[in-house]
Amino acid sequence: MSDLRRTANGRVGGRRPGTWSWSWANDSLSPAVLGDITGVARYGEERVFPLLIWPSFRAEQKPVAQARIVAADVLYADGLWLEPGDEMDLHFAIHNLRRV
Repeated sequence: MSDLRRTANGRVGGRRPGTWSWSWANDSLSPAVLGDITGVARYGEERVFPLLIWPSFRAEQKPVAQARIVAADVLYADGLWLEPGDEMDLHFAIHNLRRV
């Protein structure tokens, strides 16, 4: 049995093309996939890091990369996973990776 766990970080696209939207701002997601993503917003508030506390922002490469990397660090993630889609890209932090 695998202990692999994903935390939904956010998405690009969907109802708002060209926009990054944080998963902590999405009420329709299950708590099971959210993990401690609200900790990322708290971290942003404590350190006055706007990209982490705005529910969404323009999805340009540099700000999205910064948001994903800082979120991975705050969440103590082992890696990042991008699931590209036709209309929406989903972004996850991956936890408990093990060599097989």
